[in-house]
Amino acid sequence: MPGPNSVRLPAPRRPGKHAFLEFDSQRLTKAAQDQTRVCQQIRRVHDIEPTFLMVWLGNNDVLGMATQTNPGATQVSAADFGTQYRRFLNALADTGAPMAVANLPDVTGVPLLRRAAGDVTSCQAADGSVRPVAQNDLLSIQLSRSLLPQPPCGRVLDSAEQSFVRDQVNAFNVEISGAIADVSQNRGVPIAFVDAFALFDQFRQSGVDVRGDGSLVLSTRYLGGLFTLDGVHPTRTAHALIANAFIDAMNTQLGSAIARVDVAAVARRDPFVGSRFAPAGEPPFGLIAKDDDVLDEAFGVIEDGLGDLADDLKHRFKNLF
Repeated sequence: MPGPNSVRLPAPRRPGKHAFLEFDSQRLTKAAQDQTRVCQQIRRVHDIEPTFLMVWLGNNDVLGMATQTNPGATQVSAADFGTQYRRFLNALADTGAPMAVANLPDVTGVPLLRRAAGDVTSCQAADGSVRPVAQNDLLSIQLSRSLLPQPPCGRVLDSAEQSFVRDQVNAFNVEISGAIADVSQNRGVPIAFVDAFALFDQFRQSGVDVRGDGSLVLSTRYLGGLFTLDGVHPTRTAHALIANAFIDAMNTQLGSAIARVDVAAVARRDPFVGSRFAPAGEPPFGLIAKDDDVLDEAFGVIEDGLGDLADDLKHRFKNLF
């Protein structure tokens, strides 16, 4: 679930001005040339005098571990992230507005990654040796078929590497929890904590029974209803579930009384729910070309089947991302 590289702010509105903030903290940890831009973004938040702030920061910093199948592909260390995160929340606290702040999900759960599942049984190490690949080892669906049946081991996340990635995400989440506690206590700003890590773990382990009767159960599998065609971004229905997680945290921790989103109603209009293109097993390798535009490639695969709807969705998603 990566956020854009700059703060997203709605037009100022009254009453009840608010801002939803999705920062790429890579910009917060770069050298001085980016600091001016960050300060400008913070000033934009202050200028609208928000009554409430919603923050989800850091996904891009850890996502590369999944998209690159590389446990070392974090943009910044957890400690440096924590330092910048505290600085960021403190700057937001200057507005005096209460907040809802979410932590980060385990990025190995995105459907861009698929199980080897017997389709790949070995990989070639850099020294030329051949190593076994287990059923539950993960590979990207971007993997070129030309690298099969024995891809480089650097394209495989084995169980130990998956655990390492999860631990790295947890280390970032420890920093987020610490920053929330510090800023809330020291600045007197109420902050509701949203546990996105637990939420997406629940999606992955149990799926989502949308109607509550077992007739529509969504999963984190490819085109399982919770992620879009690129295997990274949440669907409309998943966004509704995420919104409810924020709402629940705000109602429980801040005493709000906000009505929950009707997830079933959203799912009825979600083109990625109940897709007839969902693979019965693991998605094939090479489904998305690694070096091409993900949305163009994925929409091209299903364009014939969806006809005019594909053009409409392509336009909408291009505008969104």
